[in-house]
Amino acid sequence: MKLTLYSIPNNQESARIKEFLDKNNLPFSEIIIDSNEKLIEAKKAKQFDTINNSFLKINNPHSIHIINGYNESALFQLIKHINKYKPKIIK
Repeated sequence: MKLTLYSIPNNQESARIKEFLDKNNLPFSEIIIDSNEKLIEAKKAKQFDTINNSFLKINNPHSIHIINGYNESALFQLIKHINKYKPKIIK
């Protein structure tokens, strides 16, 4: 499992997601969407034409999930999944 945070600079959602991941000791990589090249990469990752908010991309061996913005219930669901299945999380 790999967690990638796509951050919009000076975005509260991004700061809250980072705080949650750090608090729960979840390793993640961060891509700051600060150029057209990074925006194109983020659009491909999210598979949407517009990026309105920071988001967390979760790559599993079998699937890819997106948590758009700071969604506390989805983030806690991620923690439950990790605690239950104990996947190896790579940075």
